Amino acid sequence: MKRPLWLLDVDGVLNALVDRLADTPYGSDRDWLRFHQRSRTDLLYPIVANRRVLEFIREAHESGRAEVRWLTTWEVNDDYVALAESLGLPQFEIEARATEFTALGMLDYGMWWKLPAVERALDREPGRPVLWTDDEVGLRTPAMRWQRRQAETRPNLAVVAPDLLVGLTPAHLAQIDGLLADTERKADR
Repeated sequence: MKRPLWLLDVDGVLNALVDRLADTPYGSDRDWLRFHQRSRTDLLYPIVANRRVLEFIREAHESGRAEVRWLTTWEVNDDYVALAESLGLPQFEIEARATEFTALGMLDYGMWWKLPAVERALDREPGRPVLWTDDEVGLRTPAMRWQRRQAETRPNLAVVAPDLLVGLTPAHLAQIDGLLADTERKADR
């Protein structure tokens, strides 16, 4: 069995949109990176990322437990390249670019561009475990209804939808670690 494909969003997953770090499950200010990332279009974005989350993602990718790919709007101006460097993450591949789907007119019809990208990833290698971490999936939107429908029909899709104010928590990391461990056990059989 191939290692799981991890589709990773940035804002609300890696980049917590929280005002007070004490309100997060991590609690300690020293566990967080805080800086402003300049985009290629010269905008400054506040970044608040937890070091344990970054370390977990880096280790999962570098150890081969998962193949991490970006699925984020940070790819639009190739801003993910500088962001990954600032966060100390590898230069993951991009699963899809929003512009691919804009060109198809999907955004004009109100379809969230990430949904077809996830479906394409699932269809490309049937049976390969796919982990999708995205805060927007947890919102009460058409995306949430799609995710529930897909989860019922695609047993190889696991979705983790953190609260956008906090991002991935220790509980999410434990859940993801369990998913990766389960895949490794199945591969050893």
